[in-house]
Parts: sequence; C-alpha cells; structure tokens
Amino acid sequence: MGSRSSSLFKDHVAGIPVGLLRFIVFVPFGIYNSIASNHWNVIRSHPELHSGIYGSTIANGETFAQKWASFGFYWNFAVWVPTIIVPPPFSLIFGIVDAAIAVLISLSTKLQSGYSPHDIDRCGGTGAHDWGLPPGANESFFEASARLNATATNSFQMCKSYVVEWQYGIVLAFFYSLIAFINISVCTYSCLFHFRETQRQNRSFVKWILDAAIVFPKAIGIMLVAFLWYIPVLVFRCLPIGFKAPTRHARRYTAKTGLRAASGTEVQLEKLAKMTTRRKDGKGTRYQGGGTEAEPTKLADFLGIYDILMLVVEDLHYTDIVNLSLASKSVREAVLPAEDYERRLNHFRMYTCESDSKEQCWVCTNQICYSCTRRPIFKQTTPYHHLDVCNPYCTHCYKVLTRTPRPTKGPPVCTCAPATPTPNIFQRIAYSSLYYSRGQVSLNSVLRHVCQQCASLSEEEVYAVRRKRTERELRGTGKEAAGCGKCKAALGGGPRWWVCRKCELECTAFCHRAWAKGGKGGKGRVVVGDEAV
Repeated sequence: MGSRSSSLFKDHVAGIPVGLLRFIVFVPFGIYNSIASNHWNVIRSHPELHSGIYGSTIANGETFAQKWASFGFYWNFAVWVPTIIVPPPFSLIFGIVDAAIAVLISLSTKLQSGYSPHDIDRCGGTGAHDWGLPPGANESFFEASARLNATATNSFQMCKSYVVEWQYGIVLAFFYSLIAFINISVCTYSCLFHFRETQRQNRSFVKWILDAAIVFPKAIGIMLVAFLWYIPVLVFRCLPIGFKAPTRHARRYTAKTGLRAASGTEVQLEKLAKMTTRRKDGKGTRYQGGGTEAEPTKLADFLGIYDILMLVVEDLHYTDIVNLSLASKSVREAVLPAEDYERRLNHFRMYTCESDSKEQCWVCTNQICYSCTRRPIFKQTTPYHHLDVCNPYCTHCYKVLTRTPRPTKGPPVCTCAPATPTPNIFQRIAYSSLYYSRGQVSLNSVLRHVCQQCASLSEEEVYAVRRKRTERELRGTGKEAAGCGKCKAALGGGPRWWVCRKCELECTAFCHRAWAKGGKGGKGRVVVGDEAV
C-alpha cells in the first residue's frame, strides 16, 4: 500500500509543471480572448465589414479566433487544479484537449496572417490606410472598423490591436503545444512504467488503474470539505478575541459534556466484562497465600521477624526486596504475607532506595532511585507524548489562556504530538496512510528511567508492558493530577482542560480525559482517561 501511495504521489508531482504553465497563460489567454471578442463583435454588428467590399476572409478568421479563444480561456481556467490532482492515465484526456486547442489557435493565427500585419510599425503613418485597401475604396478595413467601433479609437490603434492578437496567438500556440507535450509525455511514461512494474511484481495493471481512479473523487471531496470547513474557520479566526474565546469555551464544554455521557457507559461495560472474565477463569487475582504448605527455611524464619526484616530492607533497593520475595513460597509468606500485603509494600517503598531520588519505573510500578535505575532510550510515541507533555488546567486558568491574543496565522490548538499510529478513516482520507507511517519512522528518542527487571526485557516486551500501563492511565485508573498545571490549585469535578507544556496551547487529542467526578474536599477523582478531546 505504501509503494502504491508513493507512486501516485509522484504522478501528482509530475502534474505540477503543467499546472504552473497553465497559471502563466491565464493573463495572456484573457487578453487574447478579449481582443478576439471585441473584433468579432464589431464585425458582426456591421454588415459592411463582413459582406461588403472587404470580403468574408477577415470575418471568418475573427469568428474562428473568437470561438476557440473563448473555449481555450475557460478550459484553461477550469482544468488548472484538476490537471494537478488527476493522475495518469486519466490526465491523458487533458493532454488531448490541450493539443487540439494548440492546433486550433495555430490555424486561427495562420488565417490572421493573411489580413493582419505582423509588426506594429507597419500600422504607423499611412500603413493602416494602405494595408489591404480594396480597389476603389476610400478607407481600409482598419479605418472602417475604427469608425464603426463603439469606443473612441483610430485606424492605428485598430491595426495595432490586430497585430497584438496575431502575436498573442503565436505565444499561446507555443505554450499550449508545450503543455500538451508535457502532459501526454508524462502520462505515457507513467503508464509504461507502471505497466512494467506490475508485470515485474506479478500484479494487475487494471488494479493500478482502479487505484488511480479513486484518487480523483477523493481529492474533489477533500477540496469540497476544506472549502466548506476552512472558509468559516478563517473568517472566525479574524474576529476579535473577546468574541472567539467565549465561543470556543462553549463549544469545547459542550463536546466534553457529550463525551462524558458516552464514555461513562463504555467504562461500566468494560469493568463488567473484566469482572465476568475473572469469575469465569479465576485469573487476574493477586496471590492470597495458603494452599500447599511449604517447608520453612532458615532464611524464611530469619526474615519472618518484622524488625529484622526492616533492618535488612534499609540496605536494599525496592527491586531487591521484590526479587527476594520470589525466592520461594516460604520466603514470600515471610516477606509479603497475604494478610499484610499493602502495608508491607508501603513500608518497603519508605525504607528502600535513596530517599532523595526515589521515583517510579517508567514501565512497571516498581520504585527506583538514582543508584538502581537503568536509562535506556525509547521512541516517543503518541500516547507517551501526551502523558509527558500535557497538563490539566482549571477552568479559570483555561479561560485566561484562551483570552490571550495570539497570531492569526498560527494553529489555534496544539500540534506538537507525533502522528498517531492508528489513524481513523477520516484521517487517512485527509492525510493519506503514508503520512502516518512516515510519522512513526521519524519519532524522537527519549531517555527513560526503568528498573533492573524491565531493563532486562527486550524492546518489544517493554512496549507491551508499558502499553498496558499507559492504557490504564489514559482510562483514568492510574495516574492522578496533583493540581492545576498553572496555578497549582486543587482540581474539582467537571471538565478537564489539557494544555501542552511546550507550546502552551490546548491539546484536543482524544486520549485525554474530558470530565472528572468530584470527590471529598472538592478534589477530582482521576484526571486522565480515554474520554478526552
């Protein structure tokens, strides 16, 4: 899929030179069409110019020129963007029409060569009077046209306009021949190249054509959505900050309220599913002790005395005492008895490791310190970025932040996070799957503090364990916030506003908790979860 997307992207890039050339001839084509239309209107309105002594050659030439100049001008304007968007082989249609326009303009210019001077200098003096003067006539075609023209002009200016029309015809014939040549050449080369590639890779050439056919309606849909969405957004961003801030706050508050109701049902169903699974297979419960009696050992008898155990713990790290409890069943009962499990762990955290550098392992829940920590480097993926960088704000600080004037051209929300590895269908349509796959390759590396046990795991195993913990924290069952990231005040129940620490803009990612229930003392229960916006 990535190679097909890359080849289609290259096909689009090949249409950029053609689009640039079309943009260059916008003004020349408009001038050419205006001059040809003006000449034809004068001739059509006065019979003596097309059915009298001047014959029908000039009338036929200007009719031909006006007809195809008008068609070419509107065609060039209409297919400017589609030429860039539509990939081969469908862009061949544009090349064929471009070639036809180049031929028709060339024929029109050839017809004009029979009755129009090729140099403006030939219109000076008596040139406009003498050029093509019929026998026995008192005025030339240019003099008669100037006299009958609705706008005030003279024979020199009328003659000059015919010269300019002829010159513009030559220029446009050249440029449109170049556009047609590039368009047809690129399309032909692309088709031959992809035909050889599909044959070499034993793939269907028809499948490549179908993939290319999907691109055009996709691009049109994106352009339509972008027009209907971004035009109002741009207008809104130009409004005063006093109007934008309350409007954004009301919109975000409404969104978080809706997500609160939707996520509450989902969380309850997930908890019910976990309870049902545990009751069914008996798994997921902590060690309860008891069972087959283990033969006591001297080490177990020694550590069974609580005061001696605490003296031993003071010279150990937290991971050491955890590993010690796994030596045997009798040692585990002595170090971590089931009836005193939580209190023992709290005491171990209190007395083990260096007191001034205690922290939690980035992967598991083990306590580590400066001496026992390991420092491997891991990729900064999207969920980890939000956990590390985004801080919860209270409503007051959030309102102050949104009312702060910012540059109109900058993004209104945070865009610091790396691309998600699992984009939804709308994200894939808007940015393509290639954008998200490349984003995972270019992730930054971050130094992490882990315990000895996690340092011995492979990178895949570390990510698997850490992913489970991250999911718990994002679902609101793990990490809690100490207070507002700005004023440090306690966070009560209600909406949660998340702000990036780097750019100080609101983060609207769906991995943050949108709402928190109030607890005793006004403190929020948990502030991180999967209900966020």
